[in-house]
Amino acid sequence: MIDRAGGAVCWRCGLFLGLLWCVSQSMASTDWVQDAHDAQRTGATAESPDLPWTYLWSWNGCDAQGGLGGRRYQGPHESRPITGGAHIYVAAGELDAEGDGGLYALRKCDGAVAWQRTSPAFDATPAYHVPSGALLAGGRDGVLYKLAGATGQVQGTYNAGSAISKSVLIAGERVYVVTEAGTLHAVDIATLAPLWVYSAGSPAATPPAYDAAQNVVVFCTRDLYVHAVNGENGTRRWRVKPSPNTPGGPPAYNNSFEFGWPVIASQHGLVFVHQSVESFEDLWGPGPMGRYPNTNAAIRAYLASTPSKQNLFALDLADGSVRFIPAVGPGYLEIWWQGGPVGGVPVCQPVVRRYPDGSEVAYILWRCGQTNSGGNPVDGRWDSQVGEMVLDNQTIPGLSAGDLRRVQWLDDFVITDEQGPLTMAGDTLLYAHWAFGEHRRITDRGPTRGLDSDWNNPIQTSHLPSFCRWIAADGTPNVQTHWHEGGLTLYGDGRYQPGPGWWGYWNVSGPESNYASWYTIVADGLVIFSGGGGDLFVFAHSGRGAAPAILTPPASATVPVGGNVTFSVTASGPGRTYQWYRNGAPLSDSPRITGASTAAITITSVVPADAGNYTVTVTNACGSATSSPATLTVNGSAIGDADLDGDVDLRDLAQFQPCFALPPTGACAVCDWTSDGAIDAQDLGVWYATVTGPQ
Repeated sequence: MIDRAGGAVCWRCGLFLGLLWCVSQSMASTDWVQDAHDAQRTGATAESPDLPWTYLWSWNGCDAQGGLGGRRYQGPHESRPITGGAHIYVAAGELDAEGDGGLYALRKCDGAVAWQRTSPAFDATPAYHVPSGALLAGGRDGVLYKLAGATGQVQGTYNAGSAISKSVLIAGERVYVVTEAGTLHAVDIATLAPLWVYSAGSPAATPPAYDAAQNVVVFCTRDLYVHAVNGENGTRRWRVKPSPNTPGGPPAYNNSFEFGWPVIASQHGLVFVHQSVESFEDLWGPGPMGRYPNTNAAIRAYLASTPSKQNLFALDLADGSVRFIPAVGPGYLEIWWQGGPVGGVPVCQPVVRRYPDGSEVAYILWRCGQTNSGGNPVDGRWDSQVGEMVLDNQTIPGLSAGDLRRVQWLDDFVITDEQGPLTMAGDTLLYAHWAFGEHRRITDRGPTRGLDSDWNNPIQTSHLPSFCRWIAADGTPNVQTHWHEGGLTLYGDGRYQPGPGWWGYWNVSGPESNYASWYTIVADGLVIFSGGGGDLFVFAHSGRGAAPAILTPPASATVPVGGNVTFSVTASGPGRTYQWYRNGAPLSDSPRITGASTAAITITSVVPADAGNYTVTVTNACGSATSSPATLTVNGSAIGDADLDGDVDLRDLAQFQPCFALPPTGACAVCDWTSDGAIDAQDLGVWYATVTGPQ
């Protein structure tokens, strides 16, 4: 069912600004600034979490002995961590009697609380605006708060009129929120002035996602409709209900979009939406022991003939039509109620990755009857795999849009009714199961790998050690490193993964909650495991630590007078800041100097006074590091030589005169002989003293 309203499609009017926004995001920091990383909710970052990893700290988690003494609160279901600047931000729900809850900013390097907003209750993931350093957070009171990311001070508010229980979206200089009343609000970040409001007619079931190329905002509502809204003016592009099923709700959340989000594959102009199925029993497939068919074609044919079991939809961003049927099959994280399973929620959203060759694919868990365990067939509760989905008919010869290729994983299978979220960092897939955090790095995804016709030739991966959320006692715990050399046995359950690996809690069951927000992100040199109770376990990757370190110091340079020079540094340390110095004196941005507080400083229209030793100090809350000096040598004219011919004469006065009272930029930069940022009578006096003095 498709329902279109509003005027002619006018997405091109926002295309230029959208593309500029994409460029700015690609040049931005390595932070994970909003839910699922970006406005398209791709769940992927370019940052690669190389080994070794070093345990840094936990929050709302274990105590110093690995027990439950560090627990503070039970996190909201829609809260996942994000990062920005020096902090990790987490929404913690309603303030409790002990003063825990609200919204926290945690220092990246050591987990100390930088600030806490105790009111109102914050139930969903905020978003960080990189250009201004502001944090945008939606409250249960229906108010959108703009906070100073560094201090938590309120910089402004916008009243959306109803509780904001889904993640905030930032796209360019706009922020979008959806409400329990079913309204989507577009708000200017700088002023918090409303730009437009769209009414969906049903409460929001997902946060919104945004595509810059078509300037469209997409979100789902509890009546099982998907809405596409014109980003320019808030008019409806289309409204579609892709499933024939009747909407459900708590406690089972059957036929629901809740706890998921739209995922946009912008290059292909499509959006994925993932809903739960009719009932717990819909897990079972048509094959032996409830397994799904053995091939992509057979899986798709079964889903096409059984629309009620379709739960992942690939919709065209232009009109909402179904582009193709993904050969995935229903899988979920089961919900238990009053002692038994009653349903499940689709917490595993597609992860969209664009490769350097221009190809765009999606990773997700999928069902296939060829799945086995140690060579033995499994039933429908165990027939899932990690898969790479092609989105067109050209990426892999012989495959059609919506087909999947098997990705080699830790075991032969993934549990179908215990599915968790996937994310991706560089070539590493991170799977957040409720018991283990699992990680595999793709090493060979050649076109003959992973085909359903050659099951034992999957896309090749290398193993990264797992994270056992709560481990059964085995020897003496290393509470400093959380590293265990032996095998990883889940406490109270007996599930086992080969070691060595990391652990969260020692010999005790950690926090667990139905359909909670287990999630793993990689940002700013950190790997952050978010658990079912709102707990965080934070590691530094790539051999780095909590305090800053200089990895590549700036290099010396020789430039002529009037030339340009850039000094850059590569450093580690989460939440770091930079300060450049010349001969020990701090530098600041000016008409000729840019980047004095960034990783790269540029000086234009170099003058002799710029010569000297340049250093940079990198600082975070856990320490600082200063680079070795880089020497700038300036070749060329003496002071007073405006035309750079080696002589100080009347020709230099002629060059100086049109620059008088102008900023020292471009060709006039060499005339600021006093280096005071102005071309004035003092510089004329320098020329006069030079031309009449010794030659």
